[in-house]
Amino acid sequence: MAKNSLLFAFRNWKEKIRTADFWIVQLCTIMFFSINFYSSSQLLYKSGGTIGLFALFPIMLMSIDFTLIIFSGYLMLTSDIPVSREDNLFIIIRSDRLTWFVSQFLYGFFLALTHMVLVFFYSFLFYIRNVSFSPDWGEAILDGSAFMSGYMLFDEKVLAYNPVHLTVCLFVLSVLLCVFFSMLCCIFSMRFANGVGVALCACFIIMERFVSGYDINIGYFSPVGMLKNFYVSQGRGFLSAICYFVVLIFLLGTVGIKYLYRADIR
Repeated sequence: MAKNSLLFAFRNWKEKIRTADFWIVQLCTIMFFSINFYSSSQLLYKSGGTIGLFALFPIMLMSIDFTLIIFSGYLMLTSDIPVSREDNLFIIIRSDRLTWFVSQFLYGFFLALTHMVLVFFYSFLFYIRNVSFSPDWGEAILDGSAFMSGYMLFDEKVLAYNPVHLTVCLFVLSVLLCVFFSMLCCIFSMRFANGVGVALCACFIIMERFVSGYDINIGYFSPVGMLKNFYVSQGRGFLSAICYFVVLIFLLGTVGIKYLYRADIR
């Protein structure tokens, strides 16, 4: 089962990254990054300041505007899940329903990993001439010269953490959040119609945008908010966030499998 699920997922992922809509999403993401980073990166290049390679990724995910663009882009990519193929029924008959469902989960994971790796690359793309490979934030982050006035305001508590550690934590949580969105889209698409799950996931993203404007923390009711709030907790903040997403994904997977075995597939 595991081998077949992996093969089906890899085939779907390989076909997805060759499609025009995948690269349109990436192009739109780069354009948004350029609007926010291009002018400030040119000024920084002239001044000669440096930025750590891992410095911008966590700072971006502290910004609700970047969070909105990054995860909305992923929703556009995963809106086709469960992947509709002419041989879906053949795959289910040849293997079983669980194999097909696991392949959808793995497809979402591969897609999430690809998207977030590209986002990490975009985070320093415009500053590449000033990037330092040191594990520090870089002088341009610490003195604020990396950004134009009014851009990229973030909680200074972030600077108390090691940027490499923070980047790894946020990368893992971002991938898990994307997988959660994929599972939610998959289950609602199977039960209702395509687009229902995407709309629900979009509500989570918009909700965080709304509550952040009023400085409200709704905790575990906001999966997107967990990305920004885990580092505030001392000690077990990252572990609790990991458990939070794993439990959500496990519950969604359980619901999806139970429904799939009861559904009448024709």
